[in-house]
Amino acid sequence: APVSFNAQGQPELVWSELVTDNYFDGLGVKADPGRVFNGEDAGTPVTVVSHAFWQTRFQGDPEIVGTNVDLNGRAFTIVGVATQGFTGAKMLAFSPDLWVPLAWHRDIRPDDEKLLERRTGSWLNLRGRLADGVSLEEASAALETIAARLERAHPDANEDWQLHAMPAPRKVEPFMNVMTGGALPVAAGFLLGIVGIVLLIACANVASLTVARSLAREKEMALRVSLGASRTRVLRQLFLESAALCTAAGAIGFWLSGRIVNLATRLMPRLDFEIDFGFVPDTRVLWFTIGVSVTAAMLAAFLPAVRTFKKDPGHTLMAPSAARTTTWRRFIVVPQLALSLVALVTATLLVRSFNNQADANVGFNPEGLLLSSFNLGLGGYDEPAAREFHQRLVDRVTRLDAVSAASLASPLPLDAYQERAVVFPWEADPENRESGISLLYSVVHEDYFDTIGTPLLYGRGFEPRDTHETRAVAVVNATLARTLAPDENAVGRSFRFRRDGEPVEIIGVARDGKYLTLGEDPSPYLYLPLRQNDTQRITLLVRSDAEPRELEASLRNVVSSLDPTLPLYGVKTAQQFLDRSLSASRALALTVSLFAALALTLATLGVYGLMSFAVSQRRRELGIRMALGAGRGDIVRLFLRQAGRVVLPGLSIGLVFSWLSTRAMESLLFGVGTREPSVFILSAVVLGSVALAGSYIPTRRAARLDPLVTLRHE
Repeated sequence: APVSFNAQGQPELVWSELVTDNYFDGLGVKADPGRVFNGEDAGTPVTVVSHAFWQTRFQGDPEIVGTNVDLNGRAFTIVGVATQGFTGAKMLAFSPDLWVPLAWHRDIRPDDEKLLERRTGSWLNLRGRLADGVSLEEASAALETIAARLERAHPDANEDWQLHAMPAPRKVEPFMNVMTGGALPVAAGFLLGIVGIVLLIACANVASLTVARSLAREKEMALRVSLGASRTRVLRQLFLESAALCTAAGAIGFWLSGRIVNLATRLMPRLDFEIDFGFVPDTRVLWFTIGVSVTAAMLAAFLPAVRTFKKDPGHTLMAPSAARTTTWRRFIVVPQLALSLVALVTATLLVRSFNNQADANVGFNPEGLLLSSFNLGLGGYDEPAAREFHQRLVDRVTRLDAVSAASLASPLPLDAYQERAVVFPWEADPENRESGISLLYSVVHEDYFDTIGTPLLYGRGFEPRDTHETRAVAVVNATLARTLAPDENAVGRSFRFRRDGEPVEIIGVARDGKYLTLGEDPSPYLYLPLRQNDTQRITLLVRSDAEPRELEASLRNVVSSLDPTLPLYGVKTAQQFLDRSLSASRALALTVSLFAALALTLATLGVYGLMSFAVSQRRRELGIRMALGAGRGDIVRLFLRQAGRVVLPGLSIGLVFSWLSTRAMESLLFGVGTREPSVFILSAVVLGSVALAGSYIPTRRAARLDPLVTLRHE
């Protein structure tokens, strides 16, 4: 919940969590300095602040315990500072600045007097610890019994209500998964899969180099065994050599991970509250890195040792150096190319999806639009005072230089919070529950459609005459208009919010846009007039002919002149607002693209290594061919055919696996299908071209060999 915070006389918006007295004890969180809530705090306005809030707002003052802060006009005593690193247990990345006992909800949410009395409220998150010996299934069964009892006692509010017990990790918010359509675990799975692909390709390259190195050291290892070296000693030597390489690689990787995470965090969009993504390479990541490094070192040492022990030392020492087959390297490089193609196809689909979202018609014009938010509920405004403030604010802002239009809305389409309702066509059967239409809606001031740039297809927008004293009216989007009036103009038709509610007349139809996500399909949306639907938390929209950011100081001065205690927050351009909606898709596309590029590079190095090894093993043959009249073109074609025998199988296998793996990506894509041939063809052409380019340098080196020098050397 947002809170108006005043510690040094300057109003500021901070974010709080309303919690029960046993919240910190239940989570096992302590305070340092000070203490957490206890049963003795009843009747006393107290708060616990976060460690970050203590450092940034109070500069880490060691005497903070016992001081008072002004929250929404009431003095709250700080009793403690939460342990460093604790950022609450709610929502994916939300980090509250402070915590307030639930009993003081009226001071934190003065705009909602019946916050705890409403049975339809779903803002509370319940967490509990299982008793000893109780399983999650048993807890779920008990919750189902409670849900059934509540449904019988209060059918209007709890009809078809269900309670589920689920394990709670560091932070949990079940509705996030519902809002994103299950895309979060799918995205995480694909990221993990791409990382696994890169790791496998890197391991294949290391294995290839290790085996090649062991072939070059066969005589050395045979000599050591002949001179009495035990298997344990040989294995120890190989392990130490591999361990030095793997340990250095693991240390560098762990160091780079922290730097890359910091960079990625700075690239994330700024929100109205602090966010904690939990991207910290902790001890679990360190132990995982150590485990991978040790495992890689053991495998890199064990495989060459087995090859050494299987051969007779005397036979190895007496055998002449001979060209060795590259078949084993082909079996390593082909899977690398196949996995690289899977990563490349995935990255191409995600990049095209992101571009489609960025180019999507959002339903309004973001150019020259500045947004800022405020919450009159924090100042204790009643409905008449709030309506007067709204009108005075819009009038003052409209008179500013360079301002062409201004309006108010709550919430905006694509905002971080949304309001949802169920509407019923007026002619629908009141007893038919299936006739209801679930949708999102906004409460807007007059001139909203002109200010934000959403055109009305027909009808009119809201006017000052649309007040509580007149009939209820609404503007619907084109999708909702087609639903309510499939065969005729929706203007003049009516609907209701409850099966027994009063009629709401449709006075206009607005063009469709995006309301929840940029990748959503067309969905119904509703606009209601602010003069008929009072709201406290609201966004001011200002359209300017100049640079929108230049208006920020003027807006703050206007708000301060109307109410010096009211904080203005979330000031941003409409483009920055849209960038926030694009941030998740951009991050996913960028991350997968980087890993795909890394996989492509490693696979190309694999082809390069294969061809370099082939050239080194066939020098005598090449010398003879060229001495007998083979030209450089013949040598180039020879090795290109050999490279093709690796690249073509790799691409074929990769296309099959790409075709199968991308089926699970449908929930992540917008405007692009998982079966578009152009994506597969383009990815295969790029990978094939780059892979063949990787064979160019070894092939050119082979074509430039001097046959006399080569034969004399052999």
